[in-house]
Amino acid sequence: MSPSSRDIVSLCLSICLIGAGGASAQETADGPPDRQSFLGLEVTDSFSTYFGDFREYMTSPAHWTAREWTALGGVLAATSVAYQYDYDVREHFVTDPEPHDYHDFEDFVPVAILVGGSWLAAHVGDNDARILETRTMLRAGVLSQMSTFVFKIGLGRERPDAGVERDDWWSGGRSMPSGHTALAFAVGTVYAESGNPKRRWVRRLAGYGLGVGMMYLRVEHDSHWFSDTIPGAAIGITSARFAMKRADPEAGRTAVFAAPLEGGAMLSFRRALE
Repeated sequence: MSPSSRDIVSLCLSICLIGAGGASAQETADGPPDRQSFLGLEVTDSFSTYFGDFREYMTSPAHWTAREWTALGGVLAATSVAYQYDYDVREHFVTDPEPHDYHDFEDFVPVAILVGGSWLAAHVGDNDARILETRTMLRAGVLSQMSTFVFKIGLGRERPDAGVERDDWWSGGRSMPSGHTALAFAVGTVYAESGNPKRRWVRRLAGYGLGVGMMYLRVEHDSHWFSDTIPGAAIGITSARFAMKRADPEAGRTAVFAAPLEGGAMLSFRRALE
């Protein structure tokens, strides 16, 4: 089966995101990647970083807790409910049954604006926190696209179109999950959960609003079935949380400190829980 133009666009998007996050970083023989600059941002990530993220992300269920398995059950249940309304939702939005434009590039614009705005704020303000935030957006975005591509290939669900049934699986389609929705939630979640806590509600409104808005656009443009957007959102959110945890240098680290005191010594232990 030869790749379609949509597959090529998706692959090019992932390559561009990887390049923006780490194409200018090179692994040295003597230590960690060199710290270099790309579009005004200093980066340390390399290609191997992203594929390492992807490997750990895809194998993480082996270490899931009961809470995470419960969350997965919730996603599957929500997807199942959405599946029952696929025809109703499509009938509500679609008035022209003829083949149409899926608006791939047009729907990508809101995500590009958020990432571009974050990059501009980081570059102009020379703000280390915003630089890290932008890098984490890119990292989460890459991870979400790599993940959705794997599931698209595995499920092979056909996109909604004239004469296509909602249960047309394993036929070479690329409908489930929605990659645009995953990307929007990946970038939006990083934005929502970063920055000044005093403005958290504003950021969450904008960040998660971007994801919900993307779900609406993909269904309204008849690019996806309604049930495609639910797992897309889940992948985006989990990709963002994974990337944020990886970006936090203290996440999961244990440290032991010893300091001399008069008549003895003090031993302290620190473990980052999140």
